[in-house]
Amino acid sequence: MSGRAISRRSAIVTTLGFVLAPAAADAQDSAANFPNHPIRVIVSFPAGGGVDTFTRIVTDRMRGELGQPPDGWPQAILSKVLKGAKPIEGRPGALLPETDLTAARNEAECAIGRTISDSELASFLMYPRVFTDYALTEHKYGPVSLLSTQVFFYGMRPQDEVAIEIERGKALVIQLQAVSEVDEDGQVKVFFELNGQPRMIRVPDRAVAPRVAPRRQADEGDFNHVAAPMPGIVTTVLVAPGQGVHRGEVLVVHDPVLTRLSGVDVHVRGNRPGKFFGEVARILYDHIEDRVGEPVAGMTREELRGYLAAKGFPAELVESLTRELENCDFARFASSASGPGEMRAALRRVRALLGAVERVKLKEREAAPALKPKEATA
Repeated sequence: MSGRAISRRSAIVTTLGFVLAPAAADAQDSAANFPNHPIRVIVSFPAGGGVDTFTRIVTDRMRGELGQPPDGWPQAILSKVLKGAKPIEGRPGALLPETDLTAARNEAECAIGRTISDSELASFLMYPRVFTDYALTEHKYGPVSLLSTQVFFYGMRPQDEVAIEIERGKALVIQLQAVSEVDEDGQVKVFFELNGQPRMIRVPDRAVAPRVAPRRQADEGDFNHVAAPMPGIVTTVLVAPGQGVHRGEVLVVHDPVLTRLSGVDVHVRGNRPGKFFGEVARILYDHIEDRVGEPVAGMTREELRGYLAAKGFPAELVESLTRELENCDFARFASSASGPGEMRAALRRVRALLGAVERVKLKEREAAPALKPKEATA
């Protein structure tokens, strides 16, 4: 019985040896080739996540990047966190290489195009790229550091109001009124009140792409480029190539009004009165809104008359504007009655109206009447 058991056990071991021997040989081959083929490593805490960020902050703190506490860290905890790395001893700033502050200041000022303060120089020395990006953003959009975090990241909704303190005791009260639809350039018109006065600006909507190719813009870094203060058309050039000029000399005549009509002439040549008069009406509305800083396209004719009169528009100009808008509405829906001659005549009238709107001296908003002091009662 015992001999049979031993023989059976030996047979089982021998059989397992034959079965496992090839697998062990394959494992040895795989181990030998391990560095030579790609592998997938699954990490439960991804780089840049919350755990990774917290771990890096704790490690840098215990390494001594910000200095060491007076009594130091417990040695057992320090060894586990640093995993054998040597902590920084002494003042961390003593390990920094020497810096030419004058050269660093010149580098920072050249990068952002203005002079910097001592605190800004310190920011540049610690975070050169972050400071440069921030300074260029501030140059483009203004002092964005004055905005609250909520407004900076998420913007405002219609009827929201914020107070921005630009100096001690001096604040700007801004209330968002409305935001228009996106136009073909990928921009929207933002209507808002600044300290009670209506304003309007155009800003790009980053959520959509423009339907037309963007116009070429002046490069601030190229001294040969001169940016126009507003969109327009150069009607006259008063100098010749190679001619010497002096400070204060007039070089060109720039007309911001004509640019609004430069794109509608294609509808005249193509004999498309419906599109022509629709575009002309939009140009008129846009120019009025730019001038008064409030939306007017949704007003009735009577409302528009009263509104423009209250803003200081002369009565004759008000009638001419409303009559031209009525003509545009009629021609859009009865386009067969309007030919190239009628469109060119309308173009001349609208050009004159745009110039007249630009010359209107608007009335200031009337201040609220002062409250009378309450009479004392016995």
